[in-house]
Amino acid sequence: MILGTGIDLASPSRLQEAHARRGPSLLQRLFTPAEIADCQRHRNPWPGFAARFAAKEAFLKALGTGLRKGLAWKQMEVRKDDLGRPYLHCTGTAAELLQDLGARKIHLSLSHLEDLGIAQVVLEGHE
Repeated sequence: MILGTGIDLASPSRLQEAHARRGPSLLQRLFTPAEIADCQRHRNPWPGFAARFAAKEAFLKALGTGLRKGLAWKQMEVRKDDLGRPYLHCTGTAAELLQDLGARKIHLSLSHLEDLGIAQVVLEGHE
């Protein structure tokens, strides 16, 4: 059974401009060290950052809470499996809210271009 869905778009250039204004603390607030390292492996890391930010926003929409109830950006981490397929790993309050909702699986799809990142999240529960 589908418990929630979310979709979001993010602009790599807006993230890059915000980083230029705020410095490294912006990335450290939004992303885990592993996410930062994964994005910075690429010649242009900003599309990857945008897709990951969109994934976190899409997750919050699917959860139906927004960034409230003790949620924090780094409680949602985009990881890749052995085949390179992205998935969301949740900790802390994010994991607790998923459990309370009865979600057993998070489906994540990401895509990005040089000027756009997009993500879709579907939360699946028991039938």
